[in-house]
Amino acid sequence: MEVPDFLKTADLIYDTERKIIVGDVRFSDKNLRGSSKYFPFLKSGAIDLNFKYSSFDNISQQVKVRGKLKRLSTKYVSLGYVDIHLDVLDLWNAKLNDSLLKIRSLNYEDIVLKETKLGIRSVSDAYNVDCSLVSGQPYPVNLAFNSRIKNDIKNNQLIAKITDLSGELREVKIKQNSDINIEIRSDYILNVQNLGIGDGSMNLDAKFGESKIYAKILIDKAPIMALPDILPDIFENRVE
Repeated sequence: MEVPDFLKTADLIYDTERKIIVGDVRFSDKNLRGSSKYFPFLKSGAIDLNFKYSSFDNISQQVKVRGKLKRLSTKYVSLGYVDIHLDVLDLWNAKLNDSLLKIRSLNYEDIVLKETKLGIRSVSDAYNVDCSLVSGQPYPVNLAFNSRIKNDIKNNQLIAKITDLSGELREVKIKQNSDINIEIRSDYILNVQNLGIGDGSMNLDAKFGESKIYAKILIDKAPIMALPDILPDIFENRVE
């Protein structure tokens, strides 16, 4: 039997006492003609998503999401291929098992990402996040990093620590020698110490507020061409 271009199915049971959902949901659209009626920013492509709801302890709500997006074009961005592998251990407390998002051929204005992989899992009260990306525009990038991210709701801040960054930026080797710390509160704080860039290094302390920006950058024997977007244009073609 031929599968229709636009398909929505749901087979769910809701336990009102334990507030647990069990069952499956599938959403598939081969050409986005059906989906674009509800989401006008979608232009073309194909979507196939499957949701499986369960509970191993009759307390926590688990959800497994498997999906693929193909040749997706929207008003804002276009994507060649997206593979979604999401395992939620506790939906209401945002706890994740090993989950992975793969993206190929992302185009946004003048930014072109050839391939991006994002892995995430819950660890205690934080998330371990691993990311790798390969870019062709606006300049060649091939980077990977590991990090731990904590959302401190009580103090209204997000804290991130990048523990392993390496790769190439404009064909210049990048190697992290100490943790990179990021804090987001009412302002944004970035601390980078001894980041290896080619044969040199960079230290950066920056604080971004709504109306003020403070930044201190120390660069030693590093190719300035690798960092044009954080320096004035006059430095773009200089090498120290």
